[in-house]
Amino acid sequence: QEVVPATGISIWDGKTYTQPKTSGDYVVINYSHELAWVLKNQNLCNKTKLKINHNIDMAGKTLASFPAGVIVFEGNGKYIKNLVINGTGLFGDSTGINVSQLILDNVKVTSNTSAGVMVGTLKGNSTFTNCIVKNSSAVAKAGYAGGLVGYIVRANETDRASSLAVAINGCTVENTVIDANL
Repeated sequence: QEVVPATGISIWDGKTYTQPKTSGDYVVINYSHELAWVLKNQNLCNKTKLKINHNIDMAGKTLASFPAGVIVFEGNGKYIKNLVINGTGLFGDSTGINVSQLILDNVKVTSNTSAGVMVGTLKGNSTFTNCIVKNSSAVAKAGYAGGLVGYIVRANETDRASSLAVAINGCTVENTVIDANL
């Protein structure tokens, strides 16, 4: 088992993938190679809630977005940094998610559709609380782009009677490039 150095940062070597442990309803990500395993294998271990317990540096490597189905992500004030996302955002496209106390630093997202550093397209009630995106980029080659979320739309875009509630509380986006080509 990896021991996180005194710096409190788990730095990914770009080669090691280890399935994270679960605790109750949660997938618990303690190390960079566990985050890499989830993103590479697109496997949430039959859970919908995730949390990280240490700062994670992905060393500039490229991985996919989280698989569909993440409903709760607890960042515990920790960061994920130096990650390139091959997808629409760290959490991809979501039909509803609650993200709290997550810091994304130097996360680069480039998408053929909408792009957001956290979520590309959001189609469900969601909450973002005390999250920070900094020194990052979201590039949408053919769609909308944003720091937290690239595009927000009802699950059924033509149903004008349906409502959508998105709460963004205490979040900041700093020094982040947003580029959308509509």
